[in-house]
Amino acid sequence: MTELDSKVPKWATAAFHQMVGQSERLSQTVHLAMKGISFTQNAEKVAELINRIDDNNADAEGRDRLRRAREETELAKREVAQGFPVLHSQAVVTEWAYLEACVRRLVADWIQNEPTCLKNEAFEKVRVRLADYERLDATEKAFFVVDTLERECGAGLQSGVARFEVLLSALGLNGEVPGLLRQRIFELGQVRNIVMHRAGLVDKKFADACPWLKVPIGEALLITHKMYVVYSRAVHDYHMLIICRVAERFGMDVDAERREVVERNTSLASTTGE
Repeated sequence: MTELDSKVPKWATAAFHQMVGQSERLSQTVHLAMKGISFTQNAEKVAELINRIDDNNADAEGRDRLRRAREETELAKREVAQGFPVLHSQAVVTEWAYLEACVRRLVADWIQNEPTCLKNEAFEKVRVRLADYERLDATEKAFFVVDTLERECGAGLQSGVARFEVLLSALGLNGEVPGLLRQRIFELGQVRNIVMHRAGLVDKKFADACPWLKVPIGEALLITHKMYVVYSRAVHDYHMLIICRVAERFGMDVDAERREVVERNTSLASTTGE
């Protein structure tokens, strides 16, 4: 990002800096939690040994500690065996939220710093209640417009990258997204929805949308570490494409970086369901 910052205004990269920091922290937290859960598999043995050494087997507190340790050990073993599905289900929801927040902030920052963009055709349909709008500060006004734009263009009804491209198009920052990357962001969005709205239980809509995952209707979708890594990399690559579009708007040559992302995501031969 240093090279970009040398030619691109800081406000135009602020959303990307924020997302990079959030995504890195999320990844670190996921790996730390995996280590902690894996270590908990030994909780029962530790509690049993302490009870035996201290001769607390008949003590109520010792028995209660051992019971809790057995429950934690059983849960930890199940999570490890299944690939940490609870942890990763929350992580993919958060990853999607970070991507969504990044695009929304980019559009809001653009509105604040390049107000001439409001003359673009996409904003012609945006209508605001003047009394409500004037009570807001500059940042709140920008996000108010973003919220209204989302409703007017039906962004919330779109799936995958279309959810973001329709917002970016208002600024002329939309563009081509290679097939595999488009598919993986679409899958991430569908997985996020099934976790948020169906507690992870697969319904017909999800099964029809992502048949390659081959999860029967009514069964729980177990989100593995492999799936989380695939989604994280897809978000990173889409993030890179948007950065390239912004950089090009300010006259930078980032063709090599764009080509790298496109080449990495052109083939549809690989999916997370394999």
